[in-house]
Amino acid sequence: MGIYIEKIATRATGVDTIWNRKRSYFQSFLSRDCIYSTHNGAWRIAEKLSSKHIGVAFTVKEEAA
Repeated sequence: MGIYIEKIATRATGVDTIWNRKRSYFQSFLSRDCIYSTHNGAWRIAEKLSSKHIGVAFTVKEEAA
């Protein structure tokens, strides 16, 4: 089980993107570098991202097994 952070699509982009925690950028596909091992770690980073990106919605989701 892994947890990842997803940025919800906006009208401007139209694409959901996923935070790559190893390389510190958003990408359009889920990879091993995007997976957090704990909910607390993912929520902590999601909070930091939301404070840097005002007006953008983020969700923390579990990886499908």
